[in-house]
Order: sequence, then structure tokens, then C-alpha cells
Amino acid sequence: MSSAKRQTPLFHIGDWVTFHYGPQRESARVVEDRGPLGVNGRRLYRVQIDEERGEASAFEMPENELEITQPPVRQSYDVRYVRQGTTNIWRATIRKKSLHKGVKAEGAIAYSTESWEGEQEDAQRFAIVTVLLEVDPRFSDRGFHVDPNAWRELAERAGILADEMFLSRHPRAQIEHAPLGVL
Repeated sequence: MSSAKRQTPLFHIGDWVTFHYGPQRESARVVEDRGPLGVNGRRLYRVQIDEERGEASAFEMPENELEITQPPVRQSYDVRYVRQGTTNIWRATIRKKSLHKGVKAEGAIAYSTESWEGEQEDAQRFAIVTVLLEVDPRFSDRGFHVDPNAWRELAERAGILADEMFLSRHPRAQIEHAPLGVL
């Protein structure tokens, strides 16, 4: 009778891990501890990537190829564009929104506008671009102090990314940014 030693798992369901995935490092969430099923009793875990895009890809990885990590944290911003009268001048206002843990998408991720049925794109008067920026995971800790200059730099970066997306839909628009308030 052999007395197999019980190996204590290094990771648990819900943990965020990183590993080499092709030429880059990828982060994923542990969704299942498969136990010591691998070669020579290596512990395997089922990990899942790309969950937020609805294209979830789950597969098994050996424990020795995984490293624990913090979940990605993104700060969201809404950049609101309002047309000034019938001109092609748009006033942009940047608003810091919420922090999102575990979201991997980043950059200008959404464009929305209002229009009446049959109305041409030139007649639009309002638009919002949503931007997600990667931030230090400690930003989500209540006790962590974030330098106000960091918030200002993030807001400016969000404005640049939002302007690119907005101008792809309104190439002749002239954008005037409202001064950044307290963020």
C-alpha cells in the first residue's frame, strides 16, 4: 500500500493567475482545481480567459506554470460631447466613473449617441465615449492614497483616447475640452 502525500493546492477557485500564453503573459481566473491529474501527479487547474468579451476560453494549466496575481483593475471615464448650436464645435467634458476589478478590456470601448429615426449623422448633438484605463490594483483599496496628479493624468489620457474614437465618427469636428475639475 502506498501512502500518497496530500499536496496542498497553491491556488483556489476565483484566484487570478498569470502564465505564458504564446509570446506574451496572460492573466486568467482559476475556475476549477482538477487535482493531481497531470504527468507525474502534477496538479492541474482549469483557467478561463477573455470572460468579459463573451468569448470565454477555458483550458487546463499545470500548477508549476502559474503565478498568483491581482485581478486587473480599470478606471472608467465617460467623455461627453455636446455640439454647440449648429456649428461643428463640440464641447467635451470628462467624468471619472467607477473602478472595475477583473475587467481586461481597456481603451475607448464604447460610443453612444442619440438621434431621431431618419436623422442624418450630421444632425447629432450629443455623444458619449466610455474609456477604461488600467490602474494599479491598489487603487481599489480604500486606504490607498492616490496622488491627485495621477487622476488628472488619467483623465487627460482618457480624453485623448475618447477624442480619437469620436473623431473617427465626426472627422470634421472641432473639440473644445472643458477644464478638468476635481477628479
